[in-house]
Amino acid sequence: MLATCITPLPGQTKACFDQMGTPVLTYAVFGDTHCTNVASECDQCNLDAGGMQFTYLLNHNEYSLVTAENWESQVFIRNVKTFNYALGNDYHTDLSGPLEGMEYNQDLIDEINFIKANWTATYPDMPIKQMKADYLAERSIEDNIVLESSQNELIVVISYILMFFYVSIAIGFFPNMIHCKFGLGFVGISVVLMSLMGGIGLTFYWNDKLTMISAEVVPFLILAIGVDNMFLIARAEREIPESVTAVEERIGFAMKEIGPSIFTAALCESLAFFIGLLTDVPALQNFCLVAGLGVVVDFLLQMTIFVGALAIDNRRIQKDRADLICCCVKVNNPTPRRDEFFRPQF
Repeated sequence: MLATCITPLPGQTKACFDQMGTPVLTYAVFGDTHCTNVASECDQCNLDAGGMQFTYLLNHNEYSLVTAENWESQVFIRNVKTFNYALGNDYHTDLSGPLEGMEYNQDLIDEINFIKANWTATYPDMPIKQMKADYLAERSIEDNIVLESSQNELIVVISYILMFFYVSIAIGFFPNMIHCKFGLGFVGISVVLMSLMGGIGLTFYWNDKLTMISAEVVPFLILAIGVDNMFLIARAEREIPESVTAVEERIGFAMKEIGPSIFTAALCESLAFFIGLLTDVPALQNFCLVAGLGVVVDFLLQMTIFVGALAIDNRRIQKDRADLICCCVKVNNPTPRRDEFFRPQF
């Protein structure tokens, strides 16, 4: 018997009390509940449940935080996994970690197996119900972020590498040795990475933690926005008439044309994310903070580092220097840049 309950009148919630007489909120503690041994409305309800929730409260302050996190990891979580392992569940049974304290977990496994054996011998007609235990600790979100990040590292790396090759080929004229802009594409992808690290770094600086949705979505969001800005800036510079030969003037005319659009887009995107901070969902607040800061940092670095790299790349082209090895190789009899085919059709 888990709790003693008073059978309610129709339309009312039954009142339940533990053996000490403390009120029990059945919907917060038990799951799959039903009453047993009730013959009439005046009989007490012996509550039977298919699930039960336990809550352990720990002190959360700067002095006990490390101790509480270690207790969650080495005692609470490991005991739950030990319970599942002893019952033969294929669910949360990984006991990897520090070997300190493993003797206690082995003793717990032996004790559970001893109880199972005695129960089977004493009550052969009453098999033990299959049970499994789950857990949720304050450190669980951070542990899941570390686990998901380690599993998706390869996907993120491959995505950025593929985007680097795409940007480098699409932003220039591959395979022309002079007008192929792999160096500029590398700078652009580096700007995106620095924007991502800047947004996450500022979030940590303000003592806010990184949630799973931020770690999973923001890298691709910043990549998409940064690559779009790179193409817009490079396209605007390319459309300046060839009669304008001074690099400073070409960059100035290009930014006069496309700069206000990029600024307006970055302003609207960052404001939209920052407005999301007004929500009451912590995970959404964290995502909006990281994404908004990433957009702001990306805009600042695009307007400084990438525009500066574009100017240097233009000087390299004017001097007929090869891409990537411009300091070592000057191309004699350079091949002219080919005409564009697709864009003029639209």
